[in-house]
Amino acid sequence: MDERTLQGIEFASILRLLAVRCASASGAAAAKALVPLTSSFEVDTLLDETDEALALLGAGEHMPLAAFDDPEEWLEDIRRRGGNLEGEKFLSILSLLNLASDVRRFVEERDWSQFHTPKDLAIGLSTEAAEVLEHFRFRSDQEIATRLEDETFRRAIGHELADALYFVLLMCDRFGLDAAQMLEEKLAISAQRYPVEKARGKNLKYTSYQVPSASDHTP
Repeated sequence: MDERTLQGIEFASILRLLAVRCASASGAAAAKALVPLTSSFEVDTLLDETDEALALLGAGEHMPLAAFDDPEEWLEDIRRRGGNLEGEKFLSILSLLNLASDVRRFVEERDWSQFHTPKDLAIGLSTEAAEVLEHFRFRSDQEIATRLEDETFRRAIGHELADALYFVLLMCDRFGLDAAQMLEEKLAISAQRYPVEKARGKNLKYTSYQVPSASDHTP
């Protein structure tokens, strides 16, 4: 675009409006430095990406991990664009995204979503958790320790835990929850309820560490 065209569409005013709405100084500086594209191909590509982003935002505050059909390609694209993901964190996110995607694909191929009401999923999760318990119930700590030395027994426990994780990921996807985000939030809540200086080495409910308020002593 030439200078006259830019003046006609009041491009400078648009940049100022964008800068005002930025949440940080660096964002505002980046907005002011924007220049119009001259390639129709680049414009179409960015518009497609914008539509995809709006569709993802419309899914809720927390994006279900299983919403990404090809998480490996998605994460690689982030790295190609200069995203800052450390190797270990990258692999961790990739692993969780792949698991969620695999679970969703497994269900869709069998048309099982019709059976996955919230109640049925909760029953499934409870059932699988109970099956984990069956391996330890009515056994002494010594007997359990001995059995855990057996690779076959440990693998059987692992398969039961995998069944439970399967339902956890299904429920998160069904309810539009980000499993990783939910765990991080819950750990933060638990950290407040169980401060290290009070809870270390103790097996008490969090209410035991709460300081009674003045109203608690009021007759």
